[in-house]
Amino acid sequence: MATQDDTYRTLEYMLCDKRGEPLSLKQHFLETITNNFSKDNLIGCGGYGEVYKVCGTFSF
Repeated sequence: MATQDDTYRTLEYMLCDKRGEPLSLKQHFLETITNNFSKDNLIGCGGYGEVYKVCGTFSF
């Protein structure tokens, strides 16, 4: 099972991809980084759906 550090490293690697291609993220990964889509992390919503802030800190 992946640790929280593994999850953060994976997200950081994906976000630093210089190609600018759309990301395809797994449901489990999204649940992990948003604290199971906690309403406390809901930033807003719009025509494309809800927007959540990511739990954790990352260095870029």
